Amino acid sequence: MRSCTQTLAAALLALLLLAPRAAPALELELPWLDLPAAVDVTGLHVFEHHADNLNGQDDDDGYQDLRNQLTLKLAIERFRLSVRLESVTFFGEPARAAGRVPFSDHYVGEEDAPGNNPTFFGKVSAGYDADAWRAELGDFYATFGRGLALRVHKSDPLGEDTTILGAKGWFTAGPVEVTALSGLTNASSPDLYEKTVADPWDLVSGLSASARIADLVDVGAHGVWYLFDPAGLNDQASMLPDHTVLAGLRVEVPSLLEVASLYLEGDWLGSLPHPIVEGQETEWSHGYALYAHGHVALGDVSLDLEAKSYRGLDVTTRTPGGDDGQYNSAQLSYIRPPTLEPEDMEVENNHDVSGGRLELSYRPNSWDTLLLASYTGLWSKDYGSAGHRYIYNLRGGVEQDFLGSGRARVLVGLREETPDYAGGLHQHLLYTTASVKIPLTERHSLELHGTHWKRHKRWADEPHDSIQGEWVLGYAWSPWLAASLIFGYDTEPSGETELEIFADRGGEPIRQAFLAGSLTLNLWSTAVIRVLGGQMRGGLKCIEGVCKVFPPFAGVRTDVTLRF
Repeated sequence: MRSCTQTLAAALLALLLLAPRAAPALELELPWLDLPAAVDVTGLHVFEHHADNLNGQDDDDGYQDLRNQLTLKLAIERFRLSVRLESVTFFGEPARAAGRVPFSDHYVGEEDAPGNNPTFFGKVSAGYDADAWRAELGDFYATFGRGLALRVHKSDPLGEDTTILGAKGWFTAGPVEVTALSGLTNASSPDLYEKTVADPWDLVSGLSASARIADLVDVGAHGVWYLFDPAGLNDQASMLPDHTVLAGLRVEVPSLLEVASLYLEGDWLGSLPHPIVEGQETEWSHGYALYAHGHVALGDVSLDLEAKSYRGLDVTTRTPGGDDGQYNSAQLSYIRPPTLEPEDMEVENNHDVSGGRLELSYRPNSWDTLLLASYTGLWSKDYGSAGHRYIYNLRGGVEQDFLGSGRARVLVGLREETPDYAGGLHQHLLYTTASVKIPLTERHSLELHGTHWKRHKRWADEPHDSIQGEWVLGYAWSPWLAASLIFGYDTEPSGETELEIFADRGGEPIRQAFLAGSLTLNLWSTAVIRVLGGQMRGGLKCIEGVCKVFPPFAGVRTDVTLRF
């Protein structure tokens, strides 16, 4: 059996031999149509070698995977076509773990395994843009309002790429704009750890209309109907509603006296539970959302105010697990309501919560110094309890520009969660975010950025303390080269604030300190090569109130992107 080094070398050689030569995007004339055309082809090749990440689990260690993604785009005047072909191949077979989907079901050698599919269509779309209307068939993203009623999009930090596979149309007549869409949800996961994600195939249909009044105010209305598992293919359907309806109104004033702007939105939700027993009668459950955002700029001072009140605002689905155990069931959200907190904050409940945010920024005498301060106060329902918790998030900081393109920014925050009942989980978080870019010459620079969290938890008088963070020191020669060292740490498994390289948990070493390095080469923007080696910190990652747990990574990852 080949060693890890031999396997990595063979995979890199295969990438270089099989990849097409990079060239600029191709522009041409179609003489039989007398129309200009443009063709763009982008290939992405990702090879990963997974070593022992020392997270106490053996079934995510000791294997390799290779993912290929080919995107072809064709534009002929107003017509456009996009096709994304994908293939995933897994090598090796990690240990099996009780209660988890066996990884071997996704590996080469297993007949009919998802990882054995040499090539499959990831996303396909075609569209036509006219002066007053647009039409799109295939896979598309969609957002209504501020995401309270519908937001289906790609989230790279969460490793999600969900689209709606169907039809979407946009029409405008003077001050009126109308958008209509309908289709089945098509989920895919760029995160290879999840291996494959089955499609829930929920039906999503929506209509949105807006009009500008007196060139000052935009008013709009929207409605979305979610029909879960219409074809009866999802083995997780008993955990889902039968269908959900969302309807809302919105008002926006983009410019008020040239110093302020205002946005207001209200939504109503009705959800009919899925009957557990055939023929069972169920009753509608109701929810609502109220959201407001105002911005005022007066000279050197800017003020942002946000307020929200959500009750039962939850539109999520679960992907099938599969009768043969091929898939891990995953939870996907079709809405992304504003959280009023930093996007990387761990927000567990963004469905039953009320509160507001006030942020003040001050740039004295229009200098290169910016002062920031904000306060967020929330009242949230506790999961699994009839109680609630009070949440506040206070943060402040400074941003300084220097040496032309240089910038330094430091933010310090305090977040507290206090339950209103005895025995609940109390959380105290002190966090810091810092970044600095130091220009050396016009094209050369040094950068440092990172975060540090110090967390204290107490549940039934049982304390639990930890620190976690990640810092990146980098050098850039724009646009050709970038190199960085990445240092991460996480003492959550040990429940202590003293950082060790390894912590002992039941006789097993658990890594708490992580060190990695990366090198990126950008060759005339037609070929980008990135190599990452070492260990990367895992853990909970939250984006816009949607959270996912990622395992730590140890090994080597090589990305090759070619465009021609």
